[in-house]
Amino acid sequence: MKVATLLNILVLVGLNQAKPIQSRSIQWSPCADLPQEIPCDTCECSTLPVPLDYTNSSSTTIDLPILRIPATEQPSKGSVLFNFGGPGAEARQILASSEKKLMAATGNVYDLVAFDPRGTGINNPMNCTGGDPLELLAIAKGFTLNPDTAPSQNWAQSKVLADRCLRNQSDIGEFIGTAFVARDLMSVVDELDDDGMLRFWGFSYGTVLGATVAAMFPSRIDRIVLDAVTNLHEYYNDWADYEEWLQTDEVFSGIWSTCIDAGPDRCPLAAVYNDSATLEAAVYDLIDSTLEAPIIITSSNATVALDYHNLKQMYSSSIYGPASWPATATITALLLANETESDELYTLLAAIGLDCISPLNPIIAWATTIATIGIRGSDRVLRAESLSQMEPILARLRQQSRILGDISDFLILGGASWRFEAKERYTGPWENITTQHPMLLLGNTWDGYTPIRSAYNTSASFVDSVVLEVEAYGHGTLGVASECLMQKTQAYWVNGTLPEPGEKCGIDVKPYDPVDE
Repeated sequence: MKVATLLNILVLVGLNQAKPIQSRSIQWSPCADLPQEIPCDTCECSTLPVPLDYTNSSSTTIDLPILRIPATEQPSKGSVLFNFGGPGAEARQILASSEKKLMAATGNVYDLVAFDPRGTGINNPMNCTGGDPLELLAIAKGFTLNPDTAPSQNWAQSKVLADRCLRNQSDIGEFIGTAFVARDLMSVVDELDDDGMLRFWGFSYGTVLGATVAAMFPSRIDRIVLDAVTNLHEYYNDWADYEEWLQTDEVFSGIWSTCIDAGPDRCPLAAVYNDSATLEAAVYDLIDSTLEAPIIITSSNATVALDYHNLKQMYSSSIYGPASWPATATITALLLANETESDELYTLLAAIGLDCISPLNPIIAWATTIATIGIRGSDRVLRAESLSQMEPILARLRQQSRILGDISDFLILGGASWRFEAKERYTGPWENITTQHPMLLLGNTWDGYTPIRSAYNTSASFVDSVVLEVEAYGHGTLGVASECLMQKTQAYWVNGTLPEPGEKCGIDVKPYDPVDE
Protein backbone atom coordinates (compact mmCIF):
# COMPACT_ATOMS: atom_id res chain seq x y z
CA MET A 1 0.00 0.00 0.00
CA LYS A 2 1.35 3.45 -0.85
CA VAL A 3 2.02 5.87 2.00
CA ALA A 4 -0.25 8.46 0.40
CA THR A 5 -3.09 5.96 0.29
CA LEU A 6 -2.47 4.98 3.90
CA LEU A 7 -2.57 8.57 5.12
CA ASN A 8 -5.76 9.16 3.16
CA ILE A 9 -7.29 6.21 4.98
CA LEU A 10 -6.24 7.51 8.37
CA VAL A 11 -7.60 11.02 7.97
CA LEU A 12 -11.00 10.14 6.54
CA VAL A 13 -14.05 10.45 8.75
CA GLY A 14 -15.84 7.16 9.38
CA LEU A 15 -19.36 8.36 8.59
CA ASN A 16 -20.35 9.88 5.29
CA GLN A 17 -22.55 12.93 5.28
CA ALA A 18 -26.26 12.17 5.43
CA LYS A 19 -27.78 11.82 1.99
CA PRO A 20 -30.87 10.24 0.51
CA ILE A 21 -30.49 7.00 -1.42
CA GLN A 22 -31.03 7.91 -5.05
CA SER A 23 -30.65 5.64 -8.08
CA ARG A 24 -29.57 2.31 -6.65
CA SER A 25 -28.38 0.61 -9.84
CA ILE A 26 -24.61 0.13 -9.86
CA GLN A 27 -22.79 2.13 -12.51
CA TRP A 28 -19.37 0.63 -13.31
CA SER A 29 -16.32 2.56 -14.48
CA PRO A 30 -12.51 1.99 -14.59
CA CYS A 31 -10.90 1.70 -11.14
CA ALA A 32 -8.95 4.81 -10.18
CA ASP A 33 -7.71 3.96 -6.67
CA LEU A 34 -6.10 0.52 -6.90
CA PRO A 35 -2.38 0.48 -6.07
CA GLN A 36 -0.08 0.48 -9.08
CA GLU A 37 1.41 -2.84 -7.98
CA ILE A 38 -1.98 -4.50 -8.55
CA PRO A 39 -2.59 -4.10 -12.29
CA CYS A 40 -6.09 -5.18 -13.27
CA ASP A 41 -7.06 -4.03 -16.74
CA THR A 42 -10.45 -5.72 -16.58
CA CYS A 43 -11.41 -4.43 -13.13
CA GLU A 44 -14.39 -2.12 -12.84
CA CYS A 45 -15.29 -0.07 -9.77
CA SER A 46 -18.28 1.67 -8.27
CA THR A 47 -19.83 2.60 -4.95
CA LEU A 48 -23.20 1.65 -3.53
CA PRO A 49 -24.94 3.64 -0.78
CA VAL A 50 -26.37 1.37 1.91
CA PRO A 51 -28.02 2.19 5.24
CA LEU A 52 -25.59 2.77 8.07
CA ASP A 53 -28.25 1.35 10.41
CA TYR A 54 -30.47 -1.34 8.92
CA THR A 55 -32.74 -1.16 11.97
CA ASN A 56 -33.62 2.48 11.26
CA SER A 57 -35.71 3.25 8.16
CA SER A 58 -34.47 6.86 8.13
CA SER A 59 -30.81 5.95 8.55
CA THR A 60 -28.02 7.91 6.94
CA THR A 61 -25.91 5.98 4.47
CA ILE A 62 -22.35 4.85 3.88
CA ASP A 63 -20.80 4.08 0.52
CA LEU A 64 -19.55 0.56 -0.11
CA PRO A 65 -16.57 0.63 -2.50
CA ILE A 66 -17.17 -2.25 -4.95
CA LEU A 67 -14.98 -3.91 -7.55
CA ARG A 68 -16.09 -6.22 -10.36
CA ILE A 69 -14.12 -8.42 -12.75
CA PRO A 70 -16.33 -9.50 -15.67
CA ALA A 71 -16.44 -13.18 -16.53
CA THR A 72 -14.06 -14.18 -19.29
CA GLU A 73 -16.91 -16.10 -20.92
CA GLN A 74 -19.87 -13.85 -21.67
CA PRO A 75 -22.74 -13.66 -21.07
CA SER A 76 -21.97 -14.47 -17.46
CA LYS A 77 -24.06 -16.78 -15.30
CA GLY A 78 -24.25 -14.06 -12.64
CA SER A 79 -21.91 -12.79 -9.95
CA VAL A 80 -19.88 -14.39 -7.15
CA LEU A 81 -19.21 -12.15 -4.13
CA PHE A 82 -16.08 -12.58 -2.00
CA ASN A 83 -14.87 -11.82 1.50
CA PHE A 84 -11.23 -12.60 2.35
CA GLY A 85 -11.41 -12.55 6.11
CA GLY A 86 -9.64 -10.60 8.80
CA PRO A 87 -12.23 -9.58 9.73
CA GLY A 88 -11.49 -6.24 8.15
CA ALA A 89 -9.46 -7.19 5.06
CA GLU A 90 -9.95 -4.79 2.15
CA ALA A 91 -11.53 -7.23 -0.27
CA ARG A 92 -11.20 -5.27 -3.51
CA GLN A 93 -7.39 -5.35 -3.59
CA ILE A 94 -7.22 -9.05 -2.75
CA LEU A 95 -9.76 -9.92 -5.44
CA ALA A 96 -7.88 -7.88 -8.04
CA SER A 97 -4.59 -9.59 -7.16
CA SER A 98 -6.21 -13.07 -7.19
CA GLU A 99 -8.14 -12.58 -10.44
CA LYS A 100 -6.70 -15.43 -12.52
CA LYS A 101 -7.00 -18.19 -9.94
CA LEU A 102 -10.50 -17.24 -8.76
CA MET A 103 -11.77 -16.78 -12.30
CA ALA A 104 -10.53 -20.27 -13.20
CA ALA A 105 -11.85 -21.81 -9.97
CA THR A 106 -15.36 -20.47 -10.67
CA GLY A 107 -15.30 -21.80 -14.24
CA ASN A 108 -14.69 -18.45 -16.00
CA VAL A 109 -18.47 -17.97 -16.26
CA TYR A 110 -19.19 -15.64 -13.32
CA ASP A 111 -18.46 -11.98 -12.72
CA LEU A 112 -16.30 -11.68 -9.60
CA VAL A 113 -17.40 -8.99 -7.13
CA ALA A 114 -16.03 -7.74 -3.80
CA PHE A 115 -16.57 -4.73 -1.57
CA ASP A 116 -14.50 -3.35 1.30
CA PRO A 117 -16.61 -4.14 4.39
CA ARG A 118 -17.94 -1.38 6.61
CA GLY A 119 -15.33 -0.25 9.10
CA THR A 120 -12.56 -0.78 6.52
CA GLY A 121 -11.22 0.77 3.34
CA ILE A 122 -11.12 4.42 2.40
CA ASN A 123 -14.77 5.38 2.78
CA ASN A 124 -15.74 4.21 6.26
CA PRO A 125 -12.76 3.07 8.35
CA MET A 126 -12.66 2.67 12.10
CA ASN A 127 -10.59 5.82 12.52
CA CYS A 128 -10.05 5.58 16.27
CA THR A 129 -7.15 7.99 16.52
CA GLY A 130 -8.83 10.97 14.91
CA GLY A 131 -6.68 10.67 11.81
CA ASP A 132 -3.32 10.92 13.61
CA PRO A 133 -0.96 8.17 12.32
CA LEU A 134 1.57 8.86 15.08
CA GLU A 135 -1.05 8.20 17.75
CA LEU A 136 -1.96 4.99 15.95
CA LEU A 137 1.70 3.98 15.93
CA ALA A 138 2.00 4.75 19.64
CA ILE A 139 -0.93 2.47 20.46
CA ALA A 140 0.49 -0.29 18.25
CA LYS A 141 3.89 -0.03 19.87
CA GLY A 142 2.28 -0.11 23.31
CA PHE A 143 1.36 -3.78 22.91
CA THR A 144 4.14 -6.21 23.80
CA LEU A 145 5.08 -9.88 23.67
CA ASN A 146 7.52 -9.59 26.58
CA PRO A 147 6.36 -12.37 28.91
CA ASP A 148 7.26 -10.40 32.05
CA THR A 149 5.01 -7.45 31.27
CA ALA A 150 2.67 -8.62 28.50
CA PRO A 151 -0.62 -9.27 30.36
CA SER A 152 -0.75 -6.03 32.37
CA GLN A 153 0.68 -3.81 29.64
CA ASN A 154 -1.54 -5.27 26.93
CA TRP A 155 -4.61 -4.98 29.17
CA ALA A 156 -3.84 -1.29 29.72
CA GLN A 157 -3.32 -0.71 25.99
CA SER A 158 -6.58 -2.45 25.15
CA LYS A 159 -8.37 -0.02 27.47
CA VAL A 160 -6.61 2.92 25.81
CA LEU A 161 -7.66 1.70 22.37
CA ALA A 162 -11.26 1.07 23.42
CA ASP A 163 -11.58 4.56 24.91
CA ARG A 164 -10.02 6.19 21.83
CA CYS A 165 -12.47 4.36 19.59
CA LEU A 166 -15.44 5.29 21.76
CA ARG A 167 -14.41 8.94 21.66
CA ASN A 168 -13.55 9.19 17.97
CA GLN A 169 -15.85 6.65 16.33
CA SER A 170 -19.19 6.85 18.10
CA ASP A 171 -20.87 7.49 14.72
CA ILE A 172 -20.00 4.07 13.28
CA GLY A 173 -18.87 1.83 16.16
CA GLU A 174 -22.11 -0.12 16.68
CA PHE A 175 -22.79 -0.56 12.96
CA ILE A 176 -19.85 -2.71 11.79
CA GLY A 177 -20.96 -6.14 13.03
CA THR A 178 -21.29 -9.21 10.85
CA ALA A 179 -25.09 -9.19 10.62
CA PHE A 180 -25.02 -5.76 8.97
CA VAL A 181 -22.28 -6.89 6.59
CA ALA A 182 -24.50 -9.85 5.71
CA ARG A 183 -27.26 -7.35 4.87
CA ASP A 184 -24.74 -5.38 2.81
CA LEU A 185 -24.13 -8.54 0.78
CA MET A 186 -27.83 -8.81 0.05
CA SER A 187 -28.03 -5.10 -0.78
CA VAL A 188 -25.33 -5.62 -3.40
CA VAL A 189 -27.13 -8.68 -4.75
CA ASP A 190 -30.31 -6.64 -5.06
CA GLU A 191 -28.56 -4.06 -7.22
CA LEU A 192 -26.59 -6.37 -9.49
CA ASP A 193 -28.07 -7.23 -12.87
CA ASP A 194 -28.48 -10.85 -11.79
CA ASP A 195 -31.21 -13.20 -10.58
CA GLY A 196 -31.44 -11.91 -7.00
CA MET A 197 -29.66 -14.96 -5.56
CA LEU A 198 -26.43 -14.81 -3.57
CA ARG A 199 -23.33 -16.65 -4.74
CA PHE A 200 -20.56 -16.22 -2.20
CA TRP A 201 -17.04 -17.44 -1.45
CA GLY A 202 -15.71 -16.61 2.01
CA PHE A 203 -12.24 -17.22 3.42
CA SER A 204 -11.32 -17.50 7.12
CA TYR A 205 -13.51 -14.94 8.97
CA GLY A 206 -15.38 -14.72 5.65
CA THR A 207 -16.72 -18.18 6.52
CA VAL A 208 -18.40 -16.72 9.62
CA LEU A 209 -19.91 -14.07 7.39
CA GLY A 210 -20.95 -16.72 4.86
CA ALA A 211 -22.51 -18.96 7.49
CA THR A 212 -24.33 -15.95 8.96
CA VAL A 213 -25.77 -14.71 5.68
CA ALA A 214 -26.79 -18.28 4.80
CA ALA A 215 -28.58 -18.65 8.14
CA MET A 216 -30.28 -15.28 7.80
CA PHE A 217 -31.33 -15.70 4.16
CA PRO A 218 -31.31 -19.46 3.40
CA SER A 219 -33.84 -19.24 0.55
CA ARG A 220 -31.65 -16.75 -1.32
CA ILE A 221 -28.46 -18.83 -1.40
CA ASP A 222 -27.63 -20.21 -4.83
CA ARG A 223 -24.00 -21.28 -4.31
CA ILE A 224 -21.80 -20.71 -1.27
CA VAL A 225 -18.24 -21.86 -0.56
CA LEU A 226 -16.70 -21.57 2.91
CA ASP A 227 -12.90 -21.87 2.68
CA ALA A 228 -10.61 -22.17 5.76
CA VAL A 229 -13.56 -22.37 8.11
CA THR A 230 -13.64 -20.60 11.46
CA ASN A 231 -15.52 -22.15 14.37
CA LEU A 232 -18.54 -19.86 14.25
CA HIS A 233 -19.81 -20.91 17.70
CA GLU A 234 -16.57 -19.86 19.39
CA TYR A 235 -16.44 -16.71 17.27
CA TYR A 236 -19.80 -15.47 18.50
CA ASN A 237 -19.98 -16.91 22.00
CA ASP A 238 -16.56 -17.37 23.60
CA TRP A 239 -13.72 -15.19 24.81
CA ALA A 240 -11.35 -16.51 22.17
CA ASP A 241 -11.27 -18.71 19.09
CA TYR A 242 -9.49 -21.56 20.86
CA GLU A 243 -9.95 -24.00 18.01
CA GLU A 244 -7.90 -21.72 15.74
CA TRP A 245 -4.71 -22.86 17.47
CA LEU A 246 -5.56 -26.57 17.45
CA GLN A 247 -3.04 -27.44 14.71
CA THR A 248 -0.75 -24.42 14.83
CA ASP A 249 2.27 -26.06 16.42
CA GLU A 250 1.84 -29.11 14.18
CA VAL A 251 1.96 -26.87 11.10
CA PHE A 252 5.01 -25.07 12.49
CA SER A 253 6.67 -28.46 12.87
CA GLY A 254 5.74 -29.15 9.25
CA ILE A 255 7.92 -26.26 8.07
CA TRP A 256 10.95 -28.17 9.37
CA SER A 257 9.92 -31.77 8.65
CA THR A 258 9.16 -30.97 5.01
CA CYS A 259 12.47 -29.12 4.81
CA ILE A 260 14.36 -32.24 5.86
CA ASP A 261 12.28 -34.30 3.42
CA ALA A 262 13.03 -31.87 0.58
CA GLY A 263 16.78 -32.21 1.07
CA PRO A 264 19.64 -29.69 1.03
CA ASP A 265 19.24 -28.80 -2.64
CA ARG A 266 15.86 -27.23 -1.88
CA CYS A 267 16.17 -26.41 1.82
CA PRO A 268 19.62 -25.36 3.09
CA LEU A 269 18.86 -26.36 6.67
CA ALA A 270 18.70 -30.01 5.59
CA ALA A 271 22.44 -29.87 4.97
CA VAL A 272 23.07 -29.01 8.65
CA TYR A 273 20.38 -30.92 10.54
CA ASN A 274 19.64 -34.62 10.15
CA ASP A 275 16.21 -34.66 11.75
CA SER A 276 13.38 -32.17 12.06
CA ALA A 277 12.99 -32.45 15.85
CA THR A 278 16.55 -31.22 16.42
CA LEU A 279 16.05 -28.45 13.88
CA GLU A 280 12.78 -27.33 15.45
CA ALA A 281 14.35 -27.27 18.91
CA ALA A 282 17.13 -25.04 17.56
CA VAL A 283 14.53 -22.67 16.09
CA TYR A 284 12.70 -22.37 19.41
CA ASP A 285 16.03 -21.73 21.15
CA LEU A 286 16.70 -18.98 18.61
CA ILE A 287 13.32 -17.39 19.29
CA ASP A 288 13.77 -17.57 23.06
CA SER A 289 17.25 -16.02 22.82
CA THR A 290 15.74 -12.79 21.51
CA LEU A 291 13.94 -12.32 24.83
CA GLU A 292 17.36 -11.69 26.34
CA ALA A 293 18.74 -9.54 23.52
CA PRO A 294 17.74 -8.73 19.94
CA ILE A 295 19.82 -10.04 17.05
CA ILE A 296 21.73 -7.25 15.29
CA ILE A 297 21.44 -7.51 11.49
CA THR A 298 23.95 -5.52 9.47
CA SER A 299 23.88 -4.93 5.73
CA SER A 300 25.88 -2.61 3.52
CA ASN A 301 23.12 -0.01 3.82
CA ALA A 302 21.53 -0.41 7.27
CA THR A 303 21.67 -1.99 10.71
CA VAL A 304 18.52 -3.21 12.48
CA ALA A 305 17.64 -5.10 15.66
CA LEU A 306 15.62 -8.28 15.16
CA ASP A 307 13.72 -8.78 18.40
CA TYR A 308 11.28 -11.36 19.78
CA HIS A 309 8.28 -9.52 18.34
CA ASN A 310 9.71 -9.42 14.83
CA LEU A 311 10.87 -13.03 14.87
CA LYS A 312 7.42 -14.16 16.01
CA GLN A 313 5.96 -11.90 13.31
CA MET A 314 8.00 -13.74 10.69
CA TYR A 315 7.10 -17.22 11.87
CA SER A 316 3.41 -16.43 12.34
CA SER A 317 3.30 -15.23 8.73
CA SER A 318 5.05 -18.42 7.59
CA ILE A 319 2.29 -20.55 9.08
CA TYR A 320 -0.09 -19.14 6.45
CA GLY A 321 1.41 -21.42 3.84
CA PRO A 322 4.39 -23.12 2.16
CA ALA A 323 4.96 -20.41 -0.43
CA SER A 324 7.02 -18.52 2.16
CA TRP A 325 8.86 -21.54 3.57
CA PRO A 326 11.96 -21.44 1.32
CA ALA A 327 12.61 -17.82 2.34
CA THR A 328 11.86 -18.60 5.98
CA ALA A 329 14.26 -21.55 5.90
CA THR A 330 17.02 -19.46 4.32
CA ILE A 331 16.59 -16.69 6.90
CA THR A 332 16.59 -19.26 9.70
CA ALA A 333 19.73 -20.94 8.34
CA LEU A 334 21.59 -17.61 8.31
CA LEU A 335 20.44 -16.73 11.83
CA LEU A 336 21.32 -20.14 13.28
CA ALA A 337 24.75 -19.89 11.66
CA ASN A 338 25.16 -16.40 13.16
CA GLU A 339 25.72 -14.97 9.69
CA THR A 340 24.09 -11.67 10.60
CA GLU A 341 26.37 -9.38 8.60
CA SER A 342 24.61 -10.14 5.36
CA ASP A 343 22.96 -8.20 2.56
CA GLU A 344 21.04 -11.37 1.64
CA LEU A 345 19.59 -11.69 5.15
CA TYR A 346 18.59 -8.04 5.28
CA THR A 347 16.97 -8.25 1.82
CA LEU A 348 14.97 -11.34 2.75
CA LEU A 349 13.78 -9.75 6.00
CA ALA A 350 12.86 -6.55 4.16
CA ALA A 351 10.79 -8.53 1.65
CA ILE A 352 8.66 -9.83 4.53
CA GLY A 353 8.00 -6.26 5.69
CA LEU A 354 9.06 -6.73 9.30
CA ASP A 355 8.42 -3.81 11.63
CA CYS A 356 12.12 -3.39 12.40
CA ILE A 357 12.85 -2.70 8.72
CA SER A 358 9.57 -1.17 7.56
CA PRO A 359 8.64 1.53 10.11
CA LEU A 360 5.29 2.19 8.46
CA ASN A 361 4.24 -1.44 8.72
CA PRO A 362 2.76 -1.10 12.24
CA ILE A 363 0.61 1.81 11.04
CA ILE A 364 -0.60 -0.11 8.01
CA ALA A 365 -1.25 -3.25 10.05
CA TRP A 366 -3.09 -1.38 12.80
CA ALA A 367 -5.37 0.40 10.37
CA THR A 368 -6.70 -3.09 9.64
CA THR A 369 -6.30 -4.45 13.17
CA ILE A 370 -8.63 -1.82 14.61
CA ALA A 371 -11.31 -3.02 12.20
CA THR A 372 -10.58 -6.61 13.26
CA ILE A 373 -10.91 -5.80 16.96
CA GLY A 374 -13.99 -3.68 16.32
CA ILE A 375 -15.88 -6.25 14.26
CA ARG A 376 -15.00 -9.15 16.57
CA GLY A 377 -15.66 -7.07 19.67
CA SER A 378 -19.02 -5.88 18.36
CA ASP A 379 -20.11 -9.41 17.46
CA ARG A 380 -19.29 -10.79 20.91
CA VAL A 381 -21.14 -9.79 24.07
CA LEU A 382 -18.53 -10.93 26.61
CA ARG A 383 -16.76 -8.07 28.39
CA ALA A 384 -14.11 -8.18 31.11
CA GLU A 385 -13.90 -5.87 34.11
CA SER A 386 -10.38 -6.83 35.16
CA LEU A 387 -7.20 -8.44 33.93
CA SER A 388 -7.63 -11.31 36.42
CA GLN A 389 -10.78 -12.28 34.55
CA MET A 390 -8.77 -12.64 31.33
CA GLU A 391 -5.61 -14.30 32.64
CA PRO A 392 -7.01 -17.88 32.40
CA ILE A 393 -7.97 -17.24 28.75
CA LEU A 394 -4.50 -15.96 27.90
CA ALA A 395 -2.89 -18.86 29.76
CA ARG A 396 -5.00 -21.39 27.87
CA LEU A 397 -3.92 -19.95 24.51
CA ARG A 398 -0.26 -19.99 25.53
CA GLN A 399 -0.55 -23.59 26.65
CA GLN A 400 -2.35 -24.59 23.47
CA SER A 401 0.25 -23.14 21.09
CA ARG A 402 3.89 -22.50 21.88
CA ILE A 403 4.56 -20.62 18.65
CA LEU A 404 1.47 -18.39 18.44
CA GLY A 405 -0.25 -18.55 21.80
CA ASP A 406 1.20 -15.22 22.97
CA ILE A 407 0.67 -13.14 19.84
CA SER A 408 -3.09 -12.67 20.04
CA ASP A 409 -3.32 -10.66 23.28
CA PHE A 410 -4.26 -7.51 21.43
CA LEU A 411 -7.21 -9.25 19.75
CA ILE A 412 -8.46 -11.09 22.83
CA LEU A 413 -8.03 -8.19 25.27
CA GLY A 414 -9.13 -5.64 22.69
CA GLY A 415 -12.41 -7.47 22.20
CA ALA A 416 -12.95 -7.92 25.93
CA SER A 417 -12.47 -4.16 26.42
CA TRP A 418 -14.49 -3.02 23.40
CA ARG A 419 -17.08 -0.37 24.19
CA PHE A 420 -19.54 -0.94 21.34
CA GLU A 421 -22.03 -3.74 20.75
CA ALA A 422 -23.34 -4.55 17.29
CA LYS A 423 -26.76 -3.01 16.66
CA GLU A 424 -27.86 -6.35 15.20
CA ARG A 425 -26.35 -9.73 16.09
CA TYR A 426 -27.48 -13.04 14.63
CA THR A 427 -27.90 -15.52 17.49
CA GLY A 428 -29.40 -18.51 15.72
CA PRO A 429 -30.85 -20.96 15.21
CA TRP A 430 -27.76 -22.82 14.02
CA GLU A 431 -29.38 -26.21 13.43
CA ASN A 432 -30.98 -27.80 10.36
CA ILE A 433 -30.49 -24.77 8.12
CA THR A 434 -31.56 -25.63 4.59
CA THR A 435 -30.16 -23.32 1.93
CA GLN A 436 -31.65 -23.17 -1.55
CA HIS A 437 -28.61 -25.11 -2.75
CA PRO A 438 -26.27 -26.99 -0.36
CA MET A 439 -22.98 -25.32 0.49
CA LEU A 440 -19.44 -26.57 -0.09
CA LEU A 441 -16.85 -26.24 2.68
CA LEU A 442 -13.11 -26.44 1.92
CA GLY A 443 -10.30 -27.09 4.38
CA ASN A 444 -6.67 -28.14 4.33
CA THR A 445 -5.49 -31.10 6.37
CA TRP A 446 -2.82 -28.92 8.04
CA ASP A 447 -4.14 -25.39 8.58
CA GLY A 448 -2.45 -23.50 11.40
CA TYR A 449 -5.28 -21.00 11.78
CA THR A 450 -8.52 -22.82 10.91
CA PRO A 451 -8.25 -26.59 11.40
CA ILE A 452 -10.35 -28.96 9.35
CA ARG A 453 -12.37 -29.79 12.47
CA SER A 454 -13.96 -26.34 12.27
CA ALA A 455 -15.25 -27.08 8.77
CA TYR A 456 -17.07 -30.16 10.04
CA ASN A 457 -18.43 -28.23 13.04
CA THR A 458 -19.95 -25.61 10.73
CA SER A 459 -21.13 -28.16 8.17
CA ALA A 460 -23.22 -29.81 10.89
CA SER A 461 -25.47 -26.73 10.94
CA PHE A 462 -26.30 -26.83 7.22
CA VAL A 463 -28.39 -29.58 5.67
CA ASP A 464 -26.67 -31.56 2.88
CA SER A 465 -23.51 -29.45 3.00
CA VAL A 466 -20.27 -31.26 2.17
CA VAL A 467 -16.69 -30.80 3.41
CA LEU A 468 -13.89 -31.34 0.89
CA GLU A 469 -10.53 -31.90 2.61
CA VAL A 470 -7.38 -30.96 0.72
CA GLU A 471 -4.23 -32.81 1.80
CA ALA A 472 -2.16 -29.64 1.99
CA TYR A 473 -0.47 -27.24 4.36
CA GLY A 474 -1.71 -23.67 4.53
CA HIS A 475 -4.49 -21.33 5.55
CA GLY A 476 -7.15 -21.68 2.88
CA THR A 477 -6.98 -23.18 -0.60
CA LEU A 478 -5.99 -20.10 -2.61
CA GLY A 479 -2.30 -20.99 -2.38
CA VAL A 480 -2.78 -24.72 -3.06
CA ALA A 481 -1.81 -26.25 -6.39
CA SER A 482 -4.24 -29.14 -6.93
CA GLU A 483 -5.92 -30.11 -10.16
CA CYS A 484 -8.38 -32.18 -8.15
CA LEU A 485 -9.37 -29.14 -6.09
CA MET A 486 -9.75 -27.02 -9.22
CA GLN A 487 -12.01 -29.59 -10.82
CA LYS A 488 -14.19 -29.93 -7.72
CA THR A 489 -14.68 -26.19 -7.25
CA GLN A 490 -15.40 -25.67 -10.95
CA ALA A 491 -17.96 -28.47 -10.89
CA TYR A 492 -19.68 -26.89 -7.90
CA TRP A 493 -19.82 -23.38 -9.34
CA VAL A 494 -20.78 -24.33 -12.88
CA ASN A 495 -23.07 -27.31 -12.30
CA GLY A 496 -23.81 -27.26 -8.58
CA THR A 497 -22.14 -30.67 -8.21
CA LEU A 498 -20.89 -31.46 -4.70
CA PRO A 499 -18.06 -33.88 -3.90
CA GLU A 500 -18.92 -37.15 -2.22
CA PRO A 501 -18.91 -36.90 1.59
CA GLY A 502 -15.47 -37.83 2.91
CA GLU A 503 -13.75 -37.21 -0.42
CA LYS A 504 -10.23 -35.74 -0.34
CA CYS A 505 -7.99 -34.00 -2.86
CA GLY A 506 -4.24 -34.41 -3.12
CA ILE A 507 -1.76 -31.73 -4.17
CA ASP A 508 0.44 -31.32 -7.23
CA VAL A 509 3.23 -29.25 -5.65
CA LYS A 510 4.87 -30.17 -2.34
CA PRO A 511 6.47 -27.70 0.11
CA TYR A 512 9.88 -26.50 -1.13
CA ASP A 513 9.16 -27.74 -4.67
CA PRO A 514 10.08 -25.15 -7.31
CA VAL A 515 7.02 -23.32 -8.58
CA ASP A 516 6.65 -22.19 -12.17
CA GLU A 517 5.83 -18.49 -12.38
